[in-house]
Amino acid sequence: MSLFHYYTTCVLTLTHQGVLILRNAIKGNVLWSSANSTTLQVRNPIGQLLDTGNFIIYEEGDRINQEDPIWQSFDSLQHTLLPGEKLGWNYDTGKERHLTAWKSEDDPAFSEFSYLIDARGHPQPMITKGQEIQYRAGPWNGLRFIGAFNLKQNRIYNFTFVVDQREIYYQFKLVNTSVITMLVLQPSGHLERLLWLDNKKEWNVYLSRPIDLCDQYSVCGTFGICNIEKSPICDCLKGFEPTSPDHWRITDWSQGCRHTITLDCKPGEGFSVFGICNIENCSRTSLSSPGFSGYMAPEYAGDGIFSIKSDVYSFGVLVLEIVSGDKNRGFVHKEHCNNLIGHAWGLHNEGGSLQLVAKCLGESINVCQVLRSIHIALLCVQRHPEDRPTMTTVILMLGSESPLPSPKEPGFYVGKTKQDTTESSSSYGTSSTNELSISMLKGR
Repeated sequence: MSLFHYYTTCVLTLTHQGVLILRNAIKGNVLWSSANSTTLQVRNPIGQLLDTGNFIIYEEGDRINQEDPIWQSFDSLQHTLLPGEKLGWNYDTGKERHLTAWKSEDDPAFSEFSYLIDARGHPQPMITKGQEIQYRAGPWNGLRFIGAFNLKQNRIYNFTFVVDQREIYYQFKLVNTSVITMLVLQPSGHLERLLWLDNKKEWNVYLSRPIDLCDQYSVCGTFGICNIEKSPICDCLKGFEPTSPDHWRITDWSQGCRHTITLDCKPGEGFSVFGICNIENCSRTSLSSPGFSGYMAPEYAGDGIFSIKSDVYSFGVLVLEIVSGDKNRGFVHKEHCNNLIGHAWGLHNEGGSLQLVAKCLGESINVCQVLRSIHIALLCVQRHPEDRPTMTTVILMLGSESPLPSPKEPGFYVGKTKQDTTESSSSYGTSSTNELSISMLKGR
């Protein structure tokens, strides 16, 4: 260990209480000590280094329990992750295991860089520097982390990501046991997978994160996109422009991009669709603008209640429009008085969702993907906001093949009773074509 760079003579002892203590043999001062995971009285503790590299302490006479010893080094991660070690959270014990980089190659003091599992929302690995995110791998899609495109199953090691009520953790194990490999969080903040080359007697870098500048977190700012093959690497999404052109010209992209559309919510412009328009600038806004009402969530149209779930509703409407080739606003089916959303819901319940698909698409569609898209869209347009998924969940569902929950009745669904098609009914009451104004709405 690098501690021996500073202390040429050290002594490692195991106390009767089952505590490991590393001392400077000359001065006698304690350099490091372990902490027991049990409060029970320990009799005749034994320390053993297992073939996995895990150093465990257990009580003499007990069967060696690698899952619950008195103490194990696998619970005290430093800057390396070995095969079999778990990176993440154990909710039963309250332990959180993460990597912390050294300050330098020969200074094992902790630096600001950490590699951890962020358990908020959809859990994902990330590299942080203090409180700032430097890199994130994205949520798990069942095969890999969506932001780590080149993380694939191979002949050297396999990996898994477990999320349940007891634990959240990432772990890898060797497929080829003749290979020596480990993950190391370097002092630079880069995470590297190293493989030992016995013929050269050196470590070789197999994978590294971040890969390049575009792999860094938010390098192009809000609404910015990064392309490592372009120069400069940052650009704005279509319909957006640099927030500060002067900063952009000197390759300072930290302020990101803003929409081109003015934020005074002129009639004809989308108001709440995907949060593009700033609600604070719309103290009194006409909601009868063409092209707007078809995307409004029912709680917003009826009560003026706006949230991120209103955006999710708008997204669901857009997906149904793309699949069907029809606009929701003005759509009235000849056999019932429902709009596009209600029509899609009825077909779904009858097992006929494919009838919604635009005929011009013909046989070019991927049936499974289309049916899944319609299903997810119906989850987005459910009547009650609390039933709708978050956009993060929507993206995860679109990018995986995991089972989907059954959607509940959507907003603006009026059943199959033939009614006057000039009216639209929902649980929030009946709305007409009269102008509706909302006053003093607060931004998100």
